[in-house]
Amino acid sequence: MFFKTVYALWYRHFLTWKTMFWSSLTSNVFNPLLFLFSFGFGMGAIVENIEVGGQVVDYLVYIVPGMMAYSGMFTASFETSISAFARYYMQSYWDQVLATPAMLHHLMMGEILWASTKAMFAVVCVLLVGYLFEGVVLDWSILWVLPVMFLGCFCFATCGMVATSFAKSFEMFSYFFTFWVTPMFIFSGVFFPVDRFPEMVQWLAYLLPMTHLVDIVRDLSVAGVMDAGVLMMKLAYIAFVAVVAYAVAYRNMKHRIFD
Repeated sequence: MFFKTVYALWYRHFLTWKTMFWSSLTSNVFNPLLFLFSFGFGMGAIVENIEVGGQVVDYLVYIVPGMMAYSGMFTASFETSISAFARYYMQSYWDQVLATPAMLHHLMMGEILWASTKAMFAVVCVLLVGYLFEGVVLDWSILWVLPVMFLGCFCFATCGMVATSFAKSFEMFSYFFTFWVTPMFIFSGVFFPVDRFPEMVQWLAYLLPMTHLVDIVRDLSVAGVMDAGVLMMKLAYIAFVAVVAYAVAYRNMKHRIFD
């Protein structure tokens, strides 16, 4: 019953998204192109080589995994924050679903899984764009990156749901994007190594799940290897953040809707 209901809610979002496929494709391809051109080629002309996992690579090769992680993070965060809040607050979609036998767990999981799926579409678009500009090599080893990215997207989707559970208006999301999404974009090693920051900022960066996701994706897609112990610790931390965020979001939404 749980999986069937969640799938039905996920499929509803998919059918809606199909009607806006080309606009989604434009944003998911054009935005990475802008970043790859501005940073990959612009900064790449200044920072010609950089080390990853003991290998010296072009800056464009360095930045593509970071852009994959960023695209997944931003898409998942946006879908469960502003988009989910619009469905809850303006369209009364949540009220309609909860009037059926579906429960709040079903509804929230459907939202989070759809956001994760949509984010993975953005990740694959960045991967293909990076391949076209020789910023990534497509081989069997890259397949390990995809399940890791899905876990990361799931984590960011649950964090976006936390923001929705607190929001009273759309203006509230300015806090979420300013103090959560933007720091992960700047401080998580998307464009340059975290160790370039002062030590205090490094500690802050390693509290962010995005930092660990970027490390994993970059090592797997560029170096092809990562120490198993370090890999499991980073994955466990991302999963831990996802579980805590889901618990907080569920508690808040339950009190908000049913009290």
